[in-house]
Amino acid sequence: IIRLPMIDNITATAENIAATIGFMKSIDNIRYTELLPYHDFGAMKRKSLGLNEGPHFFKRPDDETLSRIAARFKEAGLTVRLLGNTFYE
Repeated sequence: IIRLPMIDNITATAENIAATIGFMKSIDNIRYTELLPYHDFGAMKRKSLGLNEGPHFFKRPDDETLSRIAARFKEAGLTVRLLGNTFYE
């Protein structure tokens, strides 16, 4: 099982996804891949510390982007789990 954090404009880019799929196709024993959308559970703590959100904080890709990424894995013949419960065979 491969788990990939999806961070907007960092790991959730066309170039990174293409390279990841290429690498994964070279491995024989991958059962499936999990795409893990970035979460911002630390937002309240940052706010309590007086830190403002800015471009230096990570962002979650939107649902459409995540679905397109999952579809690319499927098109490559890989099984992918998106948001922890949806399988694409």
